[in-house]
Amino acid sequence: MPVRKGSRLLSKSTIAIVGGTGRMGRILVEMLQPSGAKIFVCSRNPARASILIRKLGVQVRSQYDVEDADIVVASMPIEKTVKECKRLLKRMKPRSLLVDVASVKTGIVDRILPHVTENVEYLSLHPLFGPDTDSFKGENILAIDLRAGALTRSLLNFLARIGLHVTHVNVDEHDRKTAITQALHHFAYAALASSLTESMKKNEIERFSTRALRKTIELIQSISQNAGTILEIQSSNPYSTTARKSYRKTVSRLARRNGEQKMTFAAMFALSRIRLSDA
Repeated sequence: MPVRKGSRLLSKSTIAIVGGTGRMGRILVEMLQPSGAKIFVCSRNPARASILIRKLGVQVRSQYDVEDADIVVASMPIEKTVKECKRLLKRMKPRSLLVDVASVKTGIVDRILPHVTENVEYLSLHPLFGPDTDSFKGENILAIDLRAGALTRSLLNFLARIGLHVTHVNVDEHDRKTAITQALHHFAYAALASSLTESMKKNEIERFSTRALRKTIELIQSISQNAGTILEIQSSNPYSTTARKSYRKTVSRLARRNGEQKMTFAAMFALSRIRLSDA
């Protein structure tokens, strides 16, 4: 995909993806490659990293070799994000941009921002898609502009131009909303999986599954590949406990009242009319 008008600054930039050998790191490489920027991956083990990302055709460097990078993208587990970003900031050049992609922002952004000098930009992104994404067109990404500048604007412009839906939020809004769309979503699937395995044997689930349930199980299996991130979101998002409590109350209430069960199915049908565009 060629770089379109409005992304010239990005196309002339050098991007370092720290943690780029992880599943999410590799999808970030693929997402940014059409920008025309020079991309390299930073890893604690460059030799191993070269093998893992051989097909992506990008250079590999040591973990903190980012001195010449215009944009540094930190892609690592939530609990390591603050510590690693602080180290990276000490090596970043003036007028560069730091980007974190943590799935939770409270306790991350507020601890990184004080260490960002006035001549460095800082953007916090949250791609709402996983490593198995085939196309970025129509996918959602959340953006928190913390210290915006020319590089920030160029990067966000590029993301929009490749078809991503960019939504600007603040830290509290991010965590409140994703506690529902991520933490609650994952919890509901975990509850279903637990109930299924406690109620039926494996071979019974296989023989009695409807086509719809098989699709649901496949989705649960796919989500479970990111079990580490899922557990981090459950424990780190300050609103996830509230979301789980609300879910439990709803399930308990519906289990007692047939009338409210009908209301729930009505809500399900209403939800089915929401247009989740992939265009």
